[in-house]
Amino acid sequence: MLQGSAGTLSVRGCLLFKEWDAQDRCFYYWEEWQLVGGSNADTWVELDHDPGEILFYEPVRLQEAIEPWALTVGQRLQLTINGTPHQALVEEVTTGTLENAIGSPVPAEHRRDHDLRRAAADRPGRCDQPTDHRQPPFP
Repeated sequence: MLQGSAGTLSVRGCLLFKEWDAQDRCFYYWEEWQLVGGSNADTWVELDHDPGEILFYEPVRLQEAIEPWALTVGQRLQLTINGTPHQALVEEVTTGTLENAIGSPVPAEHRRDHDLRRAAADRPGRCDQPTDHRQPPFP
C-alpha cells in the first residue's frame, strides 16, 4: 500500500503487454499496474522493460471522442479536459497484445482513456526475442 495525496493506494492488478517490432524482429514488453484508492482514485504505473523506464498515469476524461486506430504520428489534436482546451501531439502509434493479466485490473472495454495515455510512450533500446518459435500475431 502507498500513502499519497489520493489517500492509501493498493494494487488492483497488472497487465502484461507485448508488441512485435517488425524492424527489430522481436517483441517489446511492458507492464501496467493499476493502483486504486479512496474516492475512486485511479493511478497507473507503467514499467517499460527495455529502457527500464517507470511512468505514472492518471486517467483524464475528454469531451472529444478519439478513435485510437485513426491516430497518426505527427497528428495534432485539440482536446478539452475539465473545460480547458489543450493541444496534443501524437508521437507514436503502436499495437500491443495483452499477454497476461494478474488480479482484477480494469476490464478491457473500459480501457479507452488509458490506451490513449500510452500514445506518447517511446520504447527504444534492447528488445526481447520471442520465447517460442511461433510467428508474431501481426506482421
